[in-house]
Amino acid sequence: LKDSVDAEFFNSISSLISSCSVLDMDVYERRNKVEDLGISEDGVVGDRALYDASQTYALFRFLQLLCEGHNLNFQNYLRTQAGNTTTVNIVVCTVDYLLRLQESMSDFFWHYAGRDTIDGQGRDNLSRAIRVAKQVFRTLTEYVQG
Repeated sequence: LKDSVDAEFFNSISSLISSCSVLDMDVYERRNKVEDLGISEDGVVGDRALYDASQTYALFRFLQLLCEGHNLNFQNYLRTQAGNTTTVNIVVCTVDYLLRLQESMSDFFWHYAGRDTIDGQGRDNLSRAIRVAKQVFRTLTEYVQG
């Protein structure tokens, strides 16, 4: 990547990160209403909150592995791509996604705060979000370990 002086890799990673979904209360409530009415919406992309959790997890795992083993040169290169006309700070993109995910998890928390139990769908949504958040934290840890 360094030798090719190509910003497309980093632009595409940045685009992928910004398009990663988070827990969406509107999607969740719409799905609950559809289920209450007995209408089937199976197979619709984005019909559940954090629908791309496995892809999001894999993306951040990939970024983590790029920095594995305290690869200081690549860690620095993730922040600024020296020699490129355009630089993309992947660390900032990752933190931005984590903040969006945290805000959505907070919304879900307050949604369930006054209830005695969490329904199955809510539990699944929160579990997916926690799994992704843990991976994002692991990735950020590898970014900064020197």
